[in-house]
Order: sequence, then structure tokens, then C-alpha cells
Amino acid sequence: METNRHMNVLKIHTFPHNDVKESYLMQDFQKGQQITCFPSLYQCTFHEFRIENDTDTSLITAAIIQSMLNSKQTAKSTIRKELYHIDETEIGDTNILGKDLKQFYLRFGFPLFREKTLQHEAEILNQPNNTGTHFKRYS
Repeated sequence: METNRHMNVLKIHTFPHNDVKESYLMQDFQKGQQITCFPSLYQCTFHEFRIENDTDTSLITAAIIQSMLNSKQTAKSTIRKELYHIDETEIGDTNILGKDLKQFYLRFGFPLFREKTLQHEAEILNQPNNTGTHFKRYS
């Protein structure tokens, strides 16, 4: 895990384990954008998220480290599971990305696809190329 507090950017490298594929993730909390690249799938995904007024990479990093050290959830935190699907149309114009995200993405050289949140009432029929489960943590 690597943070840049000045730019409000967080990078996470997840090693392959259990049913989770290796991934490289970068979140830009100034732009509300995230890119995740999966070397084994030769693809990257782009996700936009809502920016909270007080989003701070140092607080998020501390929360992630604390959750890894303490497997029990505290009364102040909640984990909400969200499901995503990948739009089949490749993103051709990378000018929508912030400067740091664009540099991060270009070093992989993989196609970039938009990641979209599924509605809670959506029915999942098939999950090919499972890349693991995404969780959002709220505290």
C-alpha cells in the first residue's frame, strides 16, 4: 500500500490468494476515480465514485491497516458489499483520467473498461472471469 497525501492518492497491490486475482489499484480522491488492473486478465477497469468532503488517504490507510490487524469489526464501522459489472465497450479516450491515474494506467498497456455498480435488486446469472469481491468500507 502506498499513499500520496499531497495528491490524495492511494495505491494498493493485492497479491493472488484464494479466489482473488492479483491486482493493482489506484484511487484518486480528488477526482473521484479509480483504476484497477488485472495482469492475468490483461485488462484494467475504471470506476467513478462519490467524493466525500473529508476523504483523506491517511485516514483510509489507517482504517485499512487497523482492519487487517483486528479481524473483529467495531461498532463504528460497517461493510457494505457492492457488485459490479464491466461494460464491454473499451474506453478509448483516456483524457477523462486525472494525470496520475493516466500515468498509472498507461504503464500496463491493457485495454480499459468502465466498471458499473449493479443495482441491489439485480439478479446474478453468471460470473465469468471472477476477479474477487469488492467491498466498500464506511466508518
